[in-house]
Amino acid sequence: MEGACGLDAASFCGLMEVLYQTVQRPEAWVAVLALLCQHLGADSGMIRFYARGWSAVDLTLTHGFDPSFTAAYREHFVHLDPIPGTIERAMLPPGVPALLDAFIPHSELKRTEFYSDYLLPQDKRHVIGGHLLGEDGAKVLFGLQRSHRRRPFEESDKPLLRLLAPHFQQALRLHRAFSDARVEARAAGGALDGLNVAVFFLDKAGRVRFANDRAEDRVRAREGLSLRHGRLHATHPGRDRQLQQLIGSAAGSVPGEQPGPGGALRITPGHNGRPGATAYVTAWHRCVLAEDPIAPSVAAAVLVGPSARPVRDPSWLSGAYGLTRAEARLVARLVETCDLRQAAEAAGVTRETARAYLKSVFRKTECRSQVELIGKILASPGALWTGTEVKSPSLRTSGPAGGRNGRA
Repeated sequence: MEGACGLDAASFCGLMEVLYQTVQRPEAWVAVLALLCQHLGADSGMIRFYARGWSAVDLTLTHGFDPSFTAAYREHFVHLDPIPGTIERAMLPPGVPALLDAFIPHSELKRTEFYSDYLLPQDKRHVIGGHLLGEDGAKVLFGLQRSHRRRPFEESDKPLLRLLAPHFQQALRLHRAFSDARVEARAAGGALDGLNVAVFFLDKAGRVRFANDRAEDRVRAREGLSLRHGRLHATHPGRDRQLQQLIGSAAGSVPGEQPGPGGALRITPGHNGRPGATAYVTAWHRCVLAEDPIAPSVAAAVLVGPSARPVRDPSWLSGAYGLTRAEARLVARLVETCDLRQAAEAAGVTRETARAYLKSVFRKTECRSQVELIGKILASPGALWTGTEVKSPSLRTSGPAGGRNGRA
């Protein structure tokens, strides 16, 4: 190793360890640059992420640079820098390190405003670096610099950068994949947080891998459920035994048995006019990563919602079906009570007016009866979402049971 790039095995492994930290933390590139400067005797280093066509800078990470010049480059000098254009014209292959003087003669570079106003004031005389392939047309430029008082970079300085270039590119690809997965997880988590039911996803061992906001609220308030050592329990001992049996069966963790169909369990009774809550336990085969036996996977889901019919939000009904406000108020009460007389009284209209509203509603929703109307609304996607609710602080857990961003 030392003969190939001038580094002993321990130093190279340390550099690689820091490099792959950039997959989750792009700011770790600063430490990578510092190590490269140390090993190659450079005064400074930078990696710069450009938008498509080198037209703008998305991110610059540096070691040994004046921050004011970094900002000035992004705002002004990106349009004057001759290096990206020269790289394009010379068709320099990605990942191949080059000496700046080799493709832009110093006598030519000295005549540019970029040199006189950007490189010279920082005493960045000697440069070695190259470019890396970015995703979706993005460009990545990396380089190390020495002052005019130092010796120029030489061919002997290239092997280390040449050896590292494929790892640079792999780290960038992994970072992109990791970022995409994180965005998708946040989008999915945000949608689940809007549901009108508590959602728990469990692994094969019954540990909670994810819980949406409503699920966290229910556990925090001990509304029929609690979380112990990363596992979901019913607060009522008798019901907990049944819940564990349903979870074990659905997750396929019962020895000698295939994943079962799950089932439903009333976890809290109704009280003072408030509906009770029912837990629905089901296998979740679609998320099991059978091809990756060492990866965590979701094997079962527990959905908890009110046992009674939900009260529909009139504004949602109005927007979804084009109802007037009065019609939407009536339909909301009809879904709640399943009785037109009670719905009319709750909405503050006479039965005759209610019947007139209902005829209009049937026409707009393409329904022919109250039963069909109620069924259509309860089966719609909107039945899963709630209106506005004040969220309490997120429940956090530690250990392997943590879900999204360490959530229960």
